[in-house]
Amino acid sequence: MAYSLDTKIVLPLGTLALLIIYVIYYLYNRNKQNGYELVKQNRVKFIFCFYILIMISFTLLPVLIPPIESQPIEYNLDISYLFSVLYDRAHLISIAGNALLFAPVVIIGRISKFKCFKTLICSIVTSCCISLIIELLQGLETYLGMVDPASINIVDINDVITNTIGGIIGWVLIEMYRKNCNVRCNT
Repeated sequence: MAYSLDTKIVLPLGTLALLIIYVIYYLYNRNKQNGYELVKQNRVKFIFCFYILIMISFTLLPVLIPPIESQPIEYNLDISYLFSVLYDRAHLISIAGNALLFAPVVIIGRISKFKCFKTLICSIVTSCCISLIIELLQGLETYLGMVDPASINIVDINDVITNTIGGIIGWVLIEMYRKNCNVRCNT
């Protein structure tokens, strides 16, 4: 009998683990010189880790342990789906959802001052790589038989493209915010 490892288990346990790590980090650094400032600066990095945990929970779960029989990998390399937003509202919602799911990765990454989100080009490459990794892991889960046959994940180039567009949107939003803040702060 296969056991399903799903969001209801991983998200609370992952959140608890992140909170424990954060408390230990706080207790370890609180008495050091500038320790509280260090903890305060790294708070956003813990938020970034939490958001990645959420993304993993909703894109890669549930998985079956032990795996059942291997499934054929389904993939979609047809980008005409992206143009269907002109006439199909459901596709528009799906594409917008993918883009909006990914925008916070770049926003929080920029606030955390990760170098891989410093420039637009770096953000595009990082967003694309993260999205490719997610799609490859979904394909691997399917190939290894770790997903329910009724809900096989499809490795889809459209997800990679829309997630990357979401990364661009996130970068533009955080840049607009920073420029707006600089204008207001300098006047």
